[in-house]
Amino acid sequence: MGDNDWLKNLKIGDSVFIETSAFGTNNVQPDKVKKITKTMIILDSGTRFHMDGNVVRKWEMTYSRFIHPNNEAIREKYLIQNFRKELITILSGFRDIINYPNLSREQLEKIISSLREIKNEIAEVKK
Repeated sequence: MGDNDWLKNLKIGDSVFIETSAFGTNNVQPDKVKKITKTMIILDSGTRFHMDGNVVRKWEMTYSRFIHPNNEAIREKYLIQNFRKELITILSGFRDIINYPNLSREQLEKIISSLREIKNEIAEVKK
């Protein structure tokens, strides 16, 4: 079986994931099959794929797009991506928190302790 043989079994309403790669970044998003023709798979987002899994390209496209089955590996990739985005949001807000004048010494110590613990966990994973 080829890598994209699973596409032959798709039905309207099936969940899939779309991976978009552009300029060194990847983005994974869930989508659903809206319509299937003899030559094309059309998703709720409007993205169109040929039956071989290649995206229907527009001339201005400057990124790559891939369709994936809804499986554990791609769901994990999607969750990790979302956790990273949330982490960036949280960390970008730390500047305002740290400069907030009403934080007590205990609150600052708690923040530092938590961050040190996280830093140590990351160091262990890297080993």
